[in-house]
Amino acid sequence: MSGLSSLFALVLQALFLASAAFAAAPVIVQPEQDLYFLSRDVLILEDEGGSLGFEDIRDRGSDLKWFRFNGDIPNFGFSKSAYWLRFTLHNPTHKDQVWFLELAYPLHDHVDFYRVHPDGHSTRVSTGDRKPFHEREILHRTFIFRVDLPADSHSDFYLRAHSESSLQFPLNLWSPKGMAGMLSKQQFALGIYFGSMLVIALYNLFIYVTLRNALYLYYIIYIVSFGAFQFAISGLALQYLMPNHPDFASRFLPLVGSFAALWGTTFSRKFLQTDRYCPRLDRLIKFIWLNSLVFVGVALVAPYFISIVYGALVAAFLPPVLEVAAILAWRQGYRPARYFVLAFSALLVGLTLYHLSRLGIFPSSPLLEYGSQIGSLLEVILLSLALADKIKVEQSQDHLKIADLNKELEHHIANVEAEVEEKTRDIRSIMEHIPLGIFMIKPDQKVHRDHSQSFREMFAHADLERIEATTLLFKPSHLSADQVSQATSCVQATLGEDVLNFDVNSHALPQKLRRPGPDGTERFFDLTWNTIDNAEGKVDKILVTLRDVTDIRKLQERSQEQQEELEFISEILNVPTPRFLRFIQSCRDLLEENMVLVHSQGLGKKNFDILKMLFINMHTIKGSARALYLKKMTSVFHDLEQYYAQLQKNPALSWDLKKMERDLQEAEAIVSVYERIAREKLGRSTESHRHVEFHVEQVESAYRGLAQAVEGQTLPDEIKVGVNRVLSLFHQKMFRSAQEILEDVCASLPALARDLQKDVPVVTIEVDRLLMSDKAEELIRHAFVHLLRNTMDHGIESPEERARCGKSRQGNITILMERHGTRVIMIYRDDGRGLDLARLREIGLARQLLPEGGVHRPEEIADLIFHSGLSTANQLTDISGRGVGMDAVRRFIHQAGGTLRIVLLPQGKAADHHRLFQLVIDLPFELFEQAKDHIELDQSA
Repeated sequence: MSGLSSLFALVLQALFLASAAFAAAPVIVQPEQDLYFLSRDVLILEDEGGSLGFEDIRDRGSDLKWFRFNGDIPNFGFSKSAYWLRFTLHNPTHKDQVWFLELAYPLHDHVDFYRVHPDGHSTRVSTGDRKPFHEREILHRTFIFRVDLPADSHSDFYLRAHSESSLQFPLNLWSPKGMAGMLSKQQFALGIYFGSMLVIALYNLFIYVTLRNALYLYYIIYIVSFGAFQFAISGLALQYLMPNHPDFASRFLPLVGSFAALWGTTFSRKFLQTDRYCPRLDRLIKFIWLNSLVFVGVALVAPYFISIVYGALVAAFLPPVLEVAAILAWRQGYRPARYFVLAFSALLVGLTLYHLSRLGIFPSSPLLEYGSQIGSLLEVILLSLALADKIKVEQSQDHLKIADLNKELEHHIANVEAEVEEKTRDIRSIMEHIPLGIFMIKPDQKVHRDHSQSFREMFAHADLERIEATTLLFKPSHLSADQVSQATSCVQATLGEDVLNFDVNSHALPQKLRRPGPDGTERFFDLTWNTIDNAEGKVDKILVTLRDVTDIRKLQERSQEQQEELEFISEILNVPTPRFLRFIQSCRDLLEENMVLVHSQGLGKKNFDILKMLFINMHTIKGSARALYLKKMTSVFHDLEQYYAQLQKNPALSWDLKKMERDLQEAEAIVSVYERIAREKLGRSTESHRHVEFHVEQVESAYRGLAQAVEGQTLPDEIKVGVNRVLSLFHQKMFRSAQEILEDVCASLPALARDLQKDVPVVTIEVDRLLMSDKAEELIRHAFVHLLRNTMDHGIESPEERARCGKSRQGNITILMERHGTRVIMIYRDDGRGLDLARLREIGLARQLLPEGGVHRPEEIADLIFHSGLSTANQLTDISGRGVGMDAVRRFIHQAGGTLRIVLLPQGKAADHHRLFQLVIDLPFELFEQAKDHIELDQSA
């Protein structure tokens, strides 16, 4: 029965395909591509009466007048017809594929999407902006449908749309990855746009609150209403504001459009003063304003088609009218109108390019896709500048009026002695009670007798008026002798001279001061300096104000300490506890080794081998810290590493051993800070008073001895259980899964890929059931710090370069590990660009690492990558490029009793002069353990 059903389904499908021979060539869908633009590949049918159903379309397919649209995006404007779209997708692969079809125009009233399945039956998804938002198959502002493509199949799809709004069909077929990227970019772009509009509105609101200028209020309402219009037309209003009220969402669009036109004309008339500069055009603008006012109310009750058509006419007609008005005002000498012209020019250009791209005249692109948003954003920015220019012009006119008023005021100041005396008494009272140190510096540079009580208390000096003011202020203080000299010279050059001297030299006067208080404790002060001018415009005195901010400074320092501690905690929390503790121990080991090297006699004799070891150790732990995003620690390690690099690069430099020691102490201190915070704040610690400590070598020796002693022996059950428990305990503490460790090591790849703007590579790990000891784990972690960074920075190309070479956008890294008797062989390779043998040979000859004139084997050239300081990188980065990574890897492996060699592979997809290669690491098996098969461990122990 099953066979007959399948045969019947195939017959039905064949009959259906035969009836659909009128279809366009199918679009072949490959999983490697993320996006297909389907708008040119669809057949279109106009259903003038809207009476055709899906069965009519299928039954009468070849009799109907299907056509293709001559352009990038089918656009039929305002039409009462329904439109059908048909397309066929072919999945040539042997796997099912999942894609997403996007109808990227969100204002269709009714949209029906039909899928024809391989057995001939069809399914329908109904949506549109007249239905509640939650009924959509995929909740997005545009219409997105899931498209399932069975393996080795042709699938037909139909889409029907009917709307009172404009009918446009930008169709995109997205892969899941491509759609995720598209949604992210759209969200970012729309967020930038609406965020910018909101910031500009708030900025102008702040100015309005300050100036109380009605123009700013009109402008703010225009920005908000225009932003709401863009919010509605992009489909976001239905999605976020009124998802359960689609009818009101449809009314909302013409409503806010009319509101934007109303306040746009209100603002423009007031700003451009059209009744003065272009009275004839002003009558037309007032007519548009009146119609917009009427339609604000009519939009709620009028048929949607009428409202939306009116809105489209206003949107097309109003900007050119205002543009002409601004040009006329500008030509008559009204300067602020120039920004207005630029603003509406930007809007018109953006709208024009957007609609031309929709009509297919210009090819679609992200820039044109957001043309209206870009144009409107430029418009509001330029209008803000126009407002600022207008206010500046008005202020200039106000200044002239103020100057006239000042002349009148000068006439009334003759007989004010009594009032001045009263004010003087008030000032003296203030000076006695104000909590500020206020005093004046006289022309003889001494303190004026009129000063505040707080000033006397701050200095508690019996002869305040007999001491030069700068000596009183600055000696003693934190200022250097040069700073005191500059400040004193500034005071001397200002008193009795033109005020311009003060403006030119005031930068030398300190704004902050730290000096002892009367009780001997250190106090902090903020200083302000102002001149008191005489009638001739000369500086008669200098007014100095001191504010004691000691308590505030202490609070700031305490807050800063807490902030820094929170930053440390944030960095530590991002690292798993075991990984963090292993890293801290590794840092201490390498820093301890460096401290021993710094105190060795060889370093005092400029032994470059020791310097090289110092550099490699610091380069290693810096890379590990950077991979864990421990930023403060990375910064300290980087500065220390830089000093070693400078000494290696320039042998003539003197070696400051005390600096090296201080730097290492600073590095140990930052490690201690991280460790302390992890222990005290997060409870991360390797210490425990209930643990018995043994050296790892002792445990390993005991484990292997016991395992060898019982191997092949027949033991009583009770002894076997005890032995198995001991072996199991040792085994769990000594060894970890090599697979788990390598996966943990490779967890840093996403961060490296993000820093280098590359895709995260695919990592394949095969370890043949091997386990690692602590020593092997430490070795692998140190080595892979350099291997992974070199692979990501120099080996694997950018996604664009890989695509040009016919590779997948993601790179591939392969790690193989297998036991061979008493050795463990590890192979590491990637599918990047390979080694540039020509460049390596050139550098090798230049540095006399290769013999001149000889024939150099490729293997001999490739082996140069292990030479210290040799790098083919064109640019030094914070990630790699120093030529120390591979040298360090070989050194680590040799110290562990292993070997590291490079094996060149066939050319493959490598570029010219490049050879693919793999690294072969040979390590003693004593660093590892095979998953236990020689003795059955008691898992319940």
